Amino acid sequence: MAQKIITKKTTSKKITPPQKTTPKTATIKKPAAKKAAIIVDKKVKDEKKQPSLDKEESLANKYARSEEDTGSTEVQIAGLTQRIEELTKHLKKHRGDNDSRRGLLLLVSRRRRLLNYLLKTDPEKYQQLIIDLKLKK
Repeated sequence: MAQKIITKKTTSKKITPPQKTTPKTATIKKPAAKKAAIIVDKKVKDEKKQPSLDKEESLANKYARSEEDTGSTEVQIAGLTQRIEELTKHLKKHRGDNDSRRGLLLLVSRRRRLLNYLLKTDPEKYQQLIIDLKLKK
């Protein structure tokens, strides 16, 4: 009986040493028009924020005991009321924004605690503040 001998051909791969590569640095070039548009957008955003800050400052000035007063209970309640109104408007547009909703609940509870404190310490100021800010008891 004759036996067949099968031989496999072996292929040898050439191993090349790793080549040195120089790292390429990416540079992003923005046209001048885009830069100007970005600057204008930032200014517009700042202007949008400004009216609410002015309104909050006017409320704070109305209830401030002195010119530098920022921490009295009445000023804090007025500022929180302004922030609550802004967040409420935001949440009417963006119903799924649960993080802002949680922030709103925290602000409302903080305002409620301050109102309770004001009621205990000075009921007359409490009544006046409720009327001025159009809050429910």
